[in-house]
Amino acid sequence: MPDHLHETHVIHHESQIDSERPASLSHLVHALRTYKVAMLVSFAAVALFVAAALILVYVLSPSQRTTTLPFRLNFEGAAEGKFSNGLRFSPTDIISPPILLKVFAANELGRFTTFKDFSQSVFV
Repeated sequence: MPDHLHETHVIHHESQIDSERPASLSHLVHALRTYKVAMLVSFAAVALFVAAALILVYVLSPSQRTTTLPFRLNFEGAAEGKFSNGLRFSPTDIISPPILLKVFAANELGRFTTFKDFSQSVFV
């Protein structure tokens, strides 16, 4: 008589995924086609977000420009360092506060900067 209490049963379960079979390319293509619209919408949303962030960074970032403008003093006596009335002339006279104040006011630069910052940024 067999002893049912001491019997050993071996049960073999087959795997749901057969590891011997290669992955099907058609399954991947089908999955991509199924989610194509969702992926395109997601990519477009990410692209718009990145573009908006880059534009925001560009607009809010501080900017500074340095410009070099060559000029020539074209009045009688400039080569000798004298005004046309005979008074001594120095290149620093060009950036004296009264002259810069006239330039600042004539060009309405107060919309962009203070006179102090403007006068400190001009040099010869």
